[in-house]
Amino acid sequence: MSSSTRKSQSKVTITKEHPRSHKPPVIVTSHLEDIPLIASHSYIQDARNRWYIHSIEVKQLCEEHVNIFNAIKPHIVNSVDWLKSLRK
Repeated sequence: MSSSTRKSQSKVTITKEHPRSHKPPVIVTSHLEDIPLIASHSYIQDARNRWYIHSIEVKQLCEEHVNIFNAIKPHIVNSVDWLKSLRK
């Protein structure tokens, strides 16, 4: 693949905006000394943000694998046909 092809394929289009935004965690005091705790709602929001990012990256990975498969499929089919013709 050329670098221009990769650049054009690496653009991400988000069709649905999520109202989530990353906010700094709220620190809760702990009964243990020197151990700050993150509030549960901040922890949950952070997990949701990370899952959203993970989902986008996995989708991009799958799309890239499909592109690679589609690019090499004709070469593999031609190779298999050529090998079968040698067998005859």
